[in-house]
Amino acid sequence: MDNWTFGFTMIVVGMGGTIVTLGLFALMMGLLKKLFPVPAEEQPPETVPAEEIAPEEVEEPENTCDDEAAPC
Repeated sequence: MDNWTFGFTMIVVGMGGTIVTLGLFALMMGLLKKLFPVPAEEQPPETVPAEEIAPEEVEEPENTCDDEAAPC
């Protein structure tokens, strides 16, 4: 087996192994989510899309930089 054939074989086996490993992790995480579901009170709150926020509702952050201090 020459160097190019060996290199190509290593690339294919490496990428295939990575995809298989990620697939197994995904299946394992799905199984764990079904075995240990998150209770409803611990789920994060729903977020509001940026399109629904009116510009006047957005608060500007305060400028905490002093003129004499180091630049922010």
